Amino acid sequence: MKNLILRLTLALLSLIFSLVAADLLTGIVMPISPGARLLNQAGQEETLFSEPGVIRPNLQLRQVSSEFDAMVSTTQLGYRGPDAGLKPETVFIGDSFTFGTGLSDQQTISAIYCDGHPGSCANLGLPGSGTALQVGALRRFLDQHGWRPREVIFLPMMMTARLFAGNDLEDNVNYAREHLHPKANVREVEQQAGPICSWNTVQHWLIAHSNLMRLIKFRFGPLLRSKMSRDFAGARLEEALSETAIQLEKLRHLACQYGFNLRVLLLHPMQALINKQDGPTLMTLRERFGWLEIEDSAQLFTPDPASFYYSFDGHFKPAASAAIAGYLKTQTPKYASLSCQGEH
Repeated sequence: MKNLILRLTLALLSLIFSLVAADLLTGIVMPISPGARLLNQAGQEETLFSEPGVIRPNLQLRQVSSEFDAMVSTTQLGYRGPDAGLKPETVFIGDSFTFGTGLSDQQTISAIYCDGHPGSCANLGLPGSGTALQVGALRRFLDQHGWRPREVIFLPMMMTARLFAGNDLEDNVNYAREHLHPKANVREVEQQAGPICSWNTVQHWLIAHSNLMRLIKFRFGPLLRSKMSRDFAGARLEEALSETAIQLEKLRHLACQYGFNLRVLLLHPMQALINKQDGPTLMTLRERFGWLEIEDSAQLFTPDPASFYYSFDGHFKPAASAAIAGYLKTQTPKYASLSCQGEH
């Protein structure tokens, strides 16, 4: 028995030593950045936001990671360039996929959409945001800067089958619990979110501290994303849909109040397309929010969805941005049915 324990201990120590050695070696031979950084012209890290949902104005930055090196500018009013002037005809709202993480200003969906397209486009995409901050940013520009766009194009990134950071549905739950319902039963919240938070914490720690783990994710990102996202529990999904409904009602009211057309194109994370879970997401959202007349982007990424996304980072490559902009430019819009009687 003692010999068995000794052998197991030696085997474990040998495994640990091998992993540490492999981590150090890969860090020398092929170092992988733990994530994208925003650098100023002096090479110093900068922050994009002055406060949640508010982008700092007049920035000239580089988005740098092991997969991309792209220039980012922000306008005098504090939104992603190019500048749309005083009266943009089209305003885009969404998260980091709309903002264009990993893309230069001219490669973003909004910039390509307005290239050769009548009018001007403003990109109000907010990295790391859910629907509440996105709608709040739109309201701020409508109220404070007098914008009166002809249309607002909303690009939600949502998936009903899996739970992960960047899913607007999950972001809406987290935002509501932190800002809208802070006095909710803390024990209940911990019981529902605890295992998910713990799993995410482990993943983030490994990616932050191990070049070997980053290299594995860099090489096998699509496979890992398709296998390792947590399932959306029934109660949590219902909560996410309910919180999303509240924010979408605010968006509908803005459309009625300011008289713009609302167009919605659903974006999918790569794991949804790989696992063919885009259909159930679209069905659920259309059943729940039929008035939105949601259009779908899934068909744009066949036959190899993973090739349109950065493997490690998970955001769109330029080809995906171009495909979405091309769809929006060439397909007849399906605007939301707003039912605005008495709300102007």
